[in-house]
Amino acid sequence: MLAWPQLSQAQVKFPTGMFLNSLFAAGLAMLLFALAGGPNLAARLLQNWPLRALGVVSYGVYLWHVPAMMAIRHWADPSWPGVFRQMAAFGLTMLLAGLSWVLIERPILRWSRSADRGHQSPARSP
Repeated sequence: MLAWPQLSQAQVKFPTGMFLNSLFAAGLAMLLFALAGGPNLAARLLQNWPLRALGVVSYGVYLWHVPAMMAIRHWADPSWPGVFRQMAAFGLTMLLAGLSWVLIERPILRWSRSADRGHQSPARSP
């Protein structure tokens, strides 16, 4: 993060904005990781139930946020203020992510755990 000003002036052969955003996100992730290491305010904030629930469905959020935004753009009344469309897209994203967790991800995880227990091979004797 300290290198942000220098990197913004650097000549790179790929999209600079994407690189700088990724660098910033990595720095922020490292900062959060360091702060969450002990019994401090950041650790308590990161352990509250909404953030833990978001962590559970985060892959679904990643998968569904673009289709949800496109659906809201297509179906929402254009006269709606942007914040209402964003709130609708957020709600739809969370609904789809929750449903995919309950109906797809969790059953697959349960199945894979049971399959792992059932396929443990006995130790071979030489």
